[in-house]
Amino acid sequence: HLDIGFMAKEIAKSAHRALGLLIAKVKSYGGMPFNIYTRLYDSLVLPIITYGAAIWGQSERSCVNAVHNRACRFFLGVGKRTPNAAVQGDMGWTTPWCHQWMCVTKMWCRLSSMDDRRIHKRVFSWGCYNKNTKNWAHRSTTFFSKLNMQELNDLVNPLPWREVQGRMGRALQDSVNSKWQQTIERDEAVRGDGHNKLRVYRTFKQSFGTEKYVTLSLSRNHRRALAMFRCGVAPIRIETGRYGPNRLPVNERKCFFCDNAIEDEYHVIFECREYDEDRKPLMDLVHFQTMDLSIQEKMRQLFGSQDDLMIRTLAKTLWNCLQKRKVFFLAIM
Repeated sequence: HLDIGFMAKEIAKSAHRALGLLIAKVKSYGGMPFNIYTRLYDSLVLPIITYGAAIWGQSERSCVNAVHNRACRFFLGVGKRTPNAAVQGDMGWTTPWCHQWMCVTKMWCRLSSMDDRRIHKRVFSWGCYNKNTKNWAHRSTTFFSKLNMQELNDLVNPLPWREVQGRMGRALQDSVNSKWQQTIERDEAVRGDGHNKLRVYRTFKQSFGTEKYVTLSLSRNHRRALAMFRCGVAPIRIETGRYGPNRLPVNERKCFFCDNAIEDEYHVIFECREYDEDRKPLMDLVHFQTMDLSIQEKMRQLFGSQDDLMIRTLAKTLWNCLQKRKVFFLAIM
């Protein structure tokens, strides 16, 4: 169809089908560890995503990113309203955009090292030297310059792929990290006129990378509860008050068990009297560490912990709190 966008959409459809097969296998086996899930994703889904990426991969494709985000959200157990920045930041997987440009760079090195008598090299050279046409070569050279890798544009002394591979990977990841940092630090929402959901997330998450709780062998329910609280999408009033026809201002999203307190993540974990019994094992672990600290420091120490026992206890506590809250609402309905 001479339409690169159409090509990317068809590839995304195939990748969604492959991911659906992987998800079905995970459910039939009752779950999978993070390393196995990652290995299967890289073996079954990623090759489809990167098929032909040397041609169509010079721009970010939302349809392709949707496959990546769906795979991350499924493993964490969170819903579609979870911010992509938080899901990607906790999983720590290389983004499709990086894979796409690695394919483009590999093709560039192959073409630039090709014999001048071949028709492919002649067309490639014409595209590079024709400055009046914004073609594949023009977009590649512009991008290489943005990454401070202008030496790739030298066709007289072309660099082999093995020399470029490591440096290009680091440059692409640095670009992703910078964009991710800007996303979590912004005050306004990406869409609409609301505020950024990642108000709590950015207090304890400072760098893009796989989190410890993702790699631990937690039950799916416990991992899901911890991920929802981390990503700001736990079903508590600070989040549920965003939606519906009667959207509430932040100061009116009060706790059902406490009279004048806003039901946010900090209130559920540290203050709400309804969960005193559930949080006791957790408080026994963090009592001395969280004494006389600010709210931000407490949340950073709790969610930023790398201790296995702390993570498991926190995840179990959050799940028990959500279950008690769910039982309460079922009883009053």
